[in-house]
Amino acid sequence: MSDSGYAVHEAYTRDIGRGVIRIDKNTMDVLMITTGDVVEIYGKQKAVAKCLPLYPADEGKKIIRIDGLIRKNCNTEIGNYVFVKKIKFSFAGSVMVMPLEAIPPIDPRYIADALESVPLIPEQYMMIPYFGGRLAFKVVGTIPEISNDVEAVLVTQKTVFGILDKKLDDNSSDQSIEDERYSILQKVWAVEKLSKSEFDNLIDSLTKFYYLVRKK
Repeated sequence: MSDSGYAVHEAYTRDIGRGVIRIDKNTMDVLMITTGDVVEIYGKQKAVAKCLPLYPADEGKKIIRIDGLIRKNCNTEIGNYVFVKKIKFSFAGSVMVMPLEAIPPIDPRYIADALESVPLIPEQYMMIPYFGGRLAFKVVGTIPEISNDVEAVLVTQKTVFGILDKKLDDNSSDQSIEDERYSILQKVWAVEKLSKSEFDNLIDSLTKFYYLVRKK
């Protein structure tokens, strides 16, 4: 990681919405990054992106190029300096997202197609094109979960997306139900890896969830 950081510039037009950061080749060598690696960008907070080299005209300028969505995710602006480092990633088995506004009915498989090869982490904002506009979401959780061994997940066409029914305020009376529902979905997505005791716990959770919902 550089001590002084890298100046933020606007993304190339072709990279907007692709979850891409552009870095010069010399910097990539110094940071031991190769094309296609996933990197963490740290401004005032963390964001992740897939690394590609800058165009030759931008070589040696100690800059990076990222789009507005990535700048929002790392809470920085054009002209600010950010730090960059290579991180470990895994392919996303499933991702739970929350719409940031009312959305039309949408096939979750469309999200996977639209975001193929885009790296994600929880709390990250993401956008997908939709009939000339864009739909905005926030990542709630991923499988595999983010840890020291998996610092980001990369979307593939096989990634299963779950969409929460609505945006919930922190103080919503429905928050406990959504938290429990997401916990159960995480287990269901990974059911083939559960031990017998974990599977029994899942059945118990489903039963408790059923009665919790009935009380509402």
